[in-house]
Amino acid sequence: MRDQSDDEHLRDSVDGRVGNDVDDSVGNGACVNDDGDNAYVDETYVGEAADVNNGLLEAKKSRVLKFTIGGFAAVMLLLMVASIHLSTLDVSFGSMVFGSKALWLGHCAGFRVAAYDPRGYDLVGPVAARMSLRDDSGVLLTVEGIGATVAELRIDVPDSLVGEAFLDVEVETPLGGDSLFIPVFGSGTPAPLKGSIASHLEVYARNAPPPKGPTRVALYPRGGQLVSGLENMVSARLVHEGKPLATSIDTDAFGIHTESDLSGVFHFPFTPMPPPAPLSFNIGGTDGISDERKIEIPLEVASAGVLLEVAPRGFAEPGGDLKINVRTLPFADNTVRLDVWAGGTLLLAASQSTEDRTLNMDIGLPADVDGFIRIEASRNLGDESSRSTQLLWVSKDPPAQAAQEALDALSNLAGTDPIIDAARAAEGEARVELTRMALTRYVPATSGAPVIASTLSSRTAAVDSRKSSLRFGLHSLFVLTVLLGLGLIVGWVIRHQINVKRGFRQVMEEGIAAGEDIDTAAMHRLARISHLYDLVLALAAVGLIAYGILMLMLRIRWEW
Repeated sequence: MRDQSDDEHLRDSVDGRVGNDVDDSVGNGACVNDDGDNAYVDETYVGEAADVNNGLLEAKKSRVLKFTIGGFAAVMLLLMVASIHLSTLDVSFGSMVFGSKALWLGHCAGFRVAAYDPRGYDLVGPVAARMSLRDDSGVLLTVEGIGATVAELRIDVPDSLVGEAFLDVEVETPLGGDSLFIPVFGSGTPAPLKGSIASHLEVYARNAPPPKGPTRVALYPRGGQLVSGLENMVSARLVHEGKPLATSIDTDAFGIHTESDLSGVFHFPFTPMPPPAPLSFNIGGTDGISDERKIEIPLEVASAGVLLEVAPRGFAEPGGDLKINVRTLPFADNTVRLDVWAGGTLLLAASQSTEDRTLNMDIGLPADVDGFIRIEASRNLGDESSRSTQLLWVSKDPPAQAAQEALDALSNLAGTDPIIDAARAAEGEARVELTRMALTRYVPATSGAPVIASTLSSRTAAVDSRKSSLRFGLHSLFVLTVLLGLGLIVGWVIRHQINVKRGFRQVMEEGIAAGEDIDTAAMHRLARISHLYDLVLALAAVGLIAYGILMLMLRIRWEW
C-alpha cells in the first residue's frame, strides 16, 4: 500500500506538467478549456485560425494585384486613346488675304479675306474682316466687310501715303478669330504687268502634230481659250506661204460661212463640246489658188465654265466705261468673282450672283490710267482653271498709235507669237485688229489675285510644335507605364511560383502526416505545367509590350 505522502507527490507532479503544457499552449496562442477539474489545449482550433488568417492575407494580396492590373490596363488604354486623338489633332483654320501689296496712291485697292479649313479642304463661313491702313503717323482708315465664305474689302489709298505702310487685318469665323500684319507700300503709278505671251498653238490639242502645208489657219479665241459648252467668239488669220489670204471660208459641220479680209482675218462664233471634234475649214480658191483646200485643226478645249467679254474690245480711253458680260454654265453656286487690275495692282475685287447664268455690269476707268487694264472673271479662289481673262490697252492716243504702244509693251513680256510681227508690219485699222488678236495671247503670271498674307503655315507650325511637345510627354509616360507593367508581370510571376511551391509543400506534408504514398512524378509534372503556364503568360505580356514599343517607335499617326 502507498501512503498518503506518495499520493500527494504524484498529484503535484502531474499538476506541474499540466500547468507547464497549458502555459506553453497559451503562450503560443492556443485555446485553453477549463471546466474546473480538467484542462486541455484545442490544437484543431489553432490550425483553423492560422488557415483563416492566411486566407484573409491571400485574398487581400489578390485584391491588390487585381486593382493594380486594372489600373495598368486603364492607363494603357488611356494612353492609346490619347495617342489616336493626338495624331488627328490639326489646325482648325488659317486666314488668307488676297490682293496686291503695291498700292496706287489716290486710287482704290481691292482685297479678299477668307478662312481655309485644311481638314475639310474648304472655306469657313461666314467670315467677317476688319482692315486698317496705317503708317508711322497712325491709323489712316478702317474698313469692314462680311461674306458667306469670302469678305471683300476696298480701301481708298490716300495721296499722303509715303513709303512703307501696314495693313492690320482682324478675322472672325465660327471657328475662332485670327489676325494678320501685312507690310504694303504706296506708289504714284501702278505696279508693272507680269505675265507672258502664249503661242496660238496652245489652242491646238496636246500632242497634236504641228500644222503643215502652205495654207494655214491660226485661231485666236477672244477669251484666250476655247471654253466648252459656251459660245466663243473666235478671231482667226488665214495665210498662204506666210502671206495673208483673202478668200471664202466655210464648214458645213459647224455652220461657218464667212470670208477673210485683206489681212487674212475672219471672225466666227463657235461652241465646242467635249470631247472636241477637229475644226475643219474649206478654203475657197483665189487667183493664187485654183482649187479648194481643206484644213483640219485638232482643238484643245478648256472646262472653265465661265467666259468673259469686254466692250470695247482691246482698247479703251482713260475715264471711259467698260461693259462687262460674263456667261457661265449652270452650277449650284452661281457666284462670279470679278477682278480689275491696273498693271500689277488690284483696283477692285467684287462678286455677284448671276441671273440666268449671265452677269452684266459697267466699270468706270480712272481718268489718269494709262497702260494695261486686266479684267478677270472666275468662279473659285486660288490658281484654278475656272477663269477667263481679258487684257486691254488704255490710252488717249489715236487707235493706230495706241496699237503701236501696246505692241511695244507686249514685247517686254516673255514669249511671242507670229501675230505680233504681223501687227507691227500692218498699218491703220489692220494693225489695230491684229493687235487686238495679239492681246488675247496674254497669260497672267498668277491666275487670280495672289495670296499676300496667310496664317495657315504659322498656325500649322505652332500646332505641330505643340503636338511634338505633347507627343514627347505622352510617349515618356507610355514608356514609364510599360516598364512598370513589365515589373508588375515579373513580380506576379515570382509570386505565383512561390504560391505554387507552398501549395505543393503543404500537400506533401499533409500526405506524409496521413501516411499516404506521394507520387513524386505527378508532382513534378504539375510543377512543369505550372511553369509552362507562367512562361506563356510572360511571353504574351512581353509580346504586348514589344508591340506597344513598336507603335511608339513608329510615332502613332492614325488618320481617317
